[in-house]
Formats: sequence, structure tokens, C-alpha cells
Amino acid sequence: MINIIFEKSKTALYQRFLRFIAYKKIRGRVIKNESDYETNTVSFLYKEHKINPIKKIVSSRYIADISKILAEFVIVYLCEAEIHRNNSANKIQTKESDKGVLKGVIQKILYGGINKSSKGWLGIIQKRIREHLSHSHNFTLSAFISFRAYDLREHVASVINEALALLNAEREYEEFISVMQFLVENSKPVIPCVHLYPHKENFELKDSNGNTIPYQKPQSLALQDNKSENSDDVLISTLIAVSPKEIYIHADNSFLTSDVFAIINNIFPERISLCYDDKPIR
Repeated sequence: MINIIFEKSKTALYQRFLRFIAYKKIRGRVIKNESDYETNTVSFLYKEHKINPIKKIVSSRYIADISKILAEFVIVYLCEAEIHRNNSANKIQTKESDKGVLKGVIQKILYGGINKSSKGWLGIIQKRIREHLSHSHNFTLSAFISFRAYDLREHVASVINEALALLNAEREYEEFISVMQFLVENSKPVIPCVHLYPHKENFELKDSNGNTIPYQKPQSLALQDNKSENSDDVLISTLIAVSPKEIYIHADNSFLTSDVFAIINNIFPERISLCYDDKPIR
């Protein structure tokens, strides 16, 4: 019998563990013992018959099985705790749509794949738990998380924070695009047709008569000197200011794969035509 021990003060950990193992296929019996004393216990009991030469092998396999389940729980629990900590600190409020991304991050922590040199933590934590259970069949989960999984906690915090930061950046980008689309859709075209000629360091904007369209600085740059000026910001600000119905872009593939083109394409959907040799192709 393997006993997983929970202090009464760790009720949330205990309840989360019960929910976790409810979806697991576990050999043998799972026994809950909610006593009036200082601890609650979840016991895993695998039925073994008379002592025989294979008993030791069965026991070691069962320890390995339970160690894997416990290792999975420790990693998932620490990931969920880190996400909750970030939400509580108002760093970012995760949405329902974020669950898929975060689930993928947890899978990479479990099995590796965060980057080329990353390792899966499931095997590492499982080995530590298996070593403990080989010497003692009583396992205090909160103590293990506090003292034997400290390096995992640091790794989880780093990876989850990075994932949440990316989600936050994506959300800010989506909000920016939404606001810019609203401005464009609710503005009368100052110049109905605009031709954009991107260059290596800057760009040209011309109307349908070939006249140069003056640049419009973003408000955030209005009080700054020219050295801090970003040509991409100026381009986007100018296009929004004139709100054209048609934008003809005379550029090669290097511009069409750039971030600034992606932003323009998102702000002005259905208004962009690409030109090669001055002939529109879309």
C-alpha cells in the first residue's frame, strides 16, 4: 500500500489531487481516508497474493506507475499555481481561449520541447518520487513540492511567465489593431487612393496624381526629435490619417513578409493591392 499524505492545512492541494486522479486509470484500489486528525490520506492498494518470486517485480512496477501519476500531478499543479499567481497579481488575466496555449506549454514542460536543449521534467520528478517510495510507502506531497521540486518550481515560473508575456503581447496587438480599424472605418477618406513605395530606410507615399503625401507623425513622437523617429510608425500613422479606400503597394517580397506590412494588412483589410511593374495583381 502506498499512502499519499496531506496536511489538513493543504485542503486545496488534497481536493485538486482527488480531481486529478479521478481521470486516471489506476491499477488496484484507491482509498480515501479523511480523518479528524492532522492529515488526510489517499492510499493506492494493489492486490498481491502469496509471497512469490515475482512479487518484488510487481511491486516495483506499481511504484513506477504511481510515481508517474504523482510526477504528472506535481508538474500540472505547479503550472496551475503559477498561472493563478500571475492572475492574482493582475499581470495578465487568462481567458478561455488561452487554455489551449497554456496546455501546450504544460505538455512541453512534462515531455520537453521548450527549446532544442530542453528536457522533459516528467522523468526527472518521477525518478525522485520512485526513489522515495522504494524506501518508504508514505509520501507527503506538499513536503516533496517544497523541498524536492524547488528547481522545477523555478523552471515552471520562468516558462509560464514567458508564455503569459507572449499572450499579453498578442492581446495588446489585437487591441491595437481593433482600435486602428475602428478609427479607419469611422473616418472619411482624406485621400481616396494611395500608392506606397517602400525603400530600405524609409518610404514614399503618393496620391493617384503622383503627388507626394506629407508624413504624419504619431502623437507619441510629436514632441521627440527626429533621431527617435521610427519610419514604420510614421508610415502607419500617415495611412491612418489619410484613411484611403485603396492602397497600392509597390514592393518586393522582403517588404511583404515584414511586420509593418502585416500591421497595414490587418488595419486595412480588403483595401490593399500588390503591384509588380506598376500593375496591380490584387
